[in-house]
Amino acid sequence: MLRKVIPEHLLLSALASAIMLSFALVGTASSNDLTPIERMVVVSAFIMICTLGMLSALDLVSFARGKEQLIPRERGRARSGPMRVGHHPDCEGFRGHTIGLRGRTYCCGCLSLAFGSGIAICLMAMLMLFTNIAPTNGPYLVLLGLLIVAISFLEAWVHRQRWTHILANVLLPVGFMLMTIGVTVATGDGALGLVAVLISILFMDTRISISRWKHEDICRRCCRECKAY
Repeated sequence: MLRKVIPEHLLLSALASAIMLSFALVGTASSNDLTPIERMVVVSAFIMICTLGMLSALDLVSFARGKEQLIPRERGRARSGPMRVGHHPDCEGFRGHTIGLRGRTYCCGCLSLAFGSGIAICLMAMLMLFTNIAPTNGPYLVLLGLLIVAISFLEAWVHRQRWTHILANVLLPVGFMLMTIGVTVATGDGALGLVAVLISILFMDTRISISRWKHEDICRRCCRECKAY
């Protein structure tokens, strides 16, 4: 199922990236004429999305697709799958996906995304409300943001080192922030900034789909019989 979903996600993400980049390159504003209301609307929308993401990552709120369910290998099997710790099966294959802090086990991805979202919120408010970024710098910010997103997708696909995984997830919301600011200041249009926020949600969903595929792949390659996915 996920193998079919991932190409669709990646295709949509590629199209969205091209759209954002075209906005920034073709619709470059002559001056930074964003109104204070436009700035506040874009910043508020971005902060709201990041806050919901943080709450979900920290298990303070729950969404329908927010957390993976561990299931037995066969439906109707009496014996359940492995116990879940930090959103992952408590087995050797997922040791690099969790981290221990103060006696508790956390999901590396969720914890680092929550931390990165906090950084992105602070930077978004500071850069959009208290500075004037030249419209000519907008395309460069979009390109940098898209590069960070692409690196995060690639890292999720191969995922080898725990700290690389953590760093990529911390930077992902920052990439969303750079894209949103870049499109907004480049075009001088707050509505297009809101489009960038929506595209960030698409990118996040793509990232989650890649992670789920990776988790299934790890479980499938495991020699144990207790399949969690």
